[in-house]
Order: sequence, then structure tokens, then C-alpha cells
Amino acid sequence: MLLSASRPNLTAVTKSTTDGTTATTSVVYDVPLSGSTAPNAMGTSDVAAWGQDDVPTDATAIFPADSVPTGPLVCIRPMHP
Repeated sequence: MLLSASRPNLTAVTKSTTDGTTATTSVVYDVPLSGSTAPNAMGTSDVAAWGQDDVPTDATAIFPADSVPTGPLVCIRPMHP
């Protein structure tokens, strides 16, 4: 599930003057842990390879305003403020 939060950008060297643009941070829930659509292999055997006994149960990706997510993770639904 893709969610996003937006805020006005501040003008450089100010605390409250906005520059008319918006910064949007995207949060993607339910990121796959294994398989061809997983961004990083985090399955049982993958984490066991570095000695981790506790296997991840879920994953979340956070993208800053200057990195807009693309691909299969984005085809869920955006959050509307």
C-alpha cells in the first residue's frame, strides 16, 4: 500500500516562508520480503545466511521527497490528505 504526506517547501534560510512548491514523502507498506518483486532478499534462508535467527514478518519502504517510487510497489493506492 502506497501512502504519501506532503508539505510546502520552505524558502532557503527561512523558518516560515514557503517557496510555492510541495515536498511529498512516500511510504510503501507490504513490501515483498522474497521473490522477484522484493527489493532485497529477506526470506528465511537469506537472513539465516548472515546468522540472523529472527525472520522479518513485514517490510516498509520510506522514500524522501527527491526520490519518487516507481514499479510494482506503486500500483497500490495513494493516500489523499
